[in-house]
Amino acid sequence: MTALRLYTDGSCYPPGTVGAWAWILVSEHRVASCSGKTPGPSNHQRCELHAAIEGLTHLVAAGIREVDLRSDSRHVVGGMSSSGCKGCTGWAHPARERGWRGARGKPLKNPDLWLPLLELANSVTVTWCHVPGHRPKTDTSDDARYNREVDALAVDARRAGAH
Repeated sequence: MTALRLYTDGSCYPPGTVGAWAWILVSEHRVASCSGKTPGPSNHQRCELHAAIEGLTHLVAAGIREVDLRSDSRHVVGGMSSSGCKGCTGWAHPARERGWRGARGKPLKNPDLWLPLLELANSVTVTWCHVPGHRPKTDTSDDARYNREVDALAVDARRAGAH
């Protein structure tokens, strides 16, 4: 595990409306956070992708080169890493090589977001980690705590505007 953890989350309800994203950067304590609305009609997957893109963009701008990215989105983590480990690639890498088509040739959704995420991941050493979402408050682990916090930031951004 690296010293820095980036928690990301997206929020969109109902699908087809404007959604939101959020990230929290953590060392021993919260270091930074940000949230905002996604452009145009969205869905939950697009919001999750925006969250990862925005968080990694912040890291690159800050000169940070290694992070554990923790998300409750199996879609994002699985697309970027096959097993949540450094250097392991997920399905998005070969999909890009196939012209954004799945293994069976079906066009994949959201290449406009997967491409910048793949490019950002080339600038930062990322260990992609799936964390269970929506854990009860009795779960006091850091992953549960920060996942709840980043979820709340995304929901607040969706409801009230960008923070």
